[in-house]
Amino acid sequence: MSYRHRIHARLKNRDSPEKIALGVYVVYQTVAMKGLDEMKFDILHQISEHHKVDINHILIAGSAQTGESFHNETLFNPKTSDLDIAIVDAGLYEKCLQITHMATRDYSDLSGFQRKEGISVYTDFLINLGRGFFRPDLMPTCTFKNQWFDFFQTSSKKYQSNFESINCGVYSSLHFFQMKQSNNIEIVKTQSRR
Repeated sequence: MSYRHRIHARLKNRDSPEKIALGVYVVYQTVAMKGLDEMKFDILHQISEHHKVDINHILIAGSAQTGESFHNETLFNPKTSDLDIAIVDAGLYEKCLQITHMATRDYSDLSGFQRKEGISVYTDFLINLGRGFFRPDLMPTCTFKNQWFDFFQTSSKKYQSNFESINCGVYSSLHFFQMKQSNNIEIVKTQSRR
């Protein structure tokens, strides 16, 4: 049974999107890695060692976890789909905040934040922080950011036959990860009404 069907069944039972998200993204098997347990372990172990977090604090999200993108309504494709990783670790989250604080000199220098179409990503960065989600792609330019992306680009090359790329964000707690993923459950719920 597809995850979409499992979600519909749980919605029918009146389970909350938050509860369903916990099952789908924390407990259920990773669809894109079915039968590839060694590869999954290797990827998670490398991340755990590199970022000094417990391996059980590393979760898989997105279409690799569910087998489809609920946003785009497309199936997971090893040639074009990403492996989205979530590190749920308060210590690493705090470290990322401290590095950003220092890189911006107590947020008095925002020049390190990228600009998209002439607009700084600083506001997006803050909105995500308010949701307990640290997005390294939005952080200001600094050594830590460069090292972060060097690590994940190297990992992406190693597993390029399985994923387009490997991306990773950091959550301050399981609560915030669960809330973010419950948005996907709401998307499925809305789509079922069409």
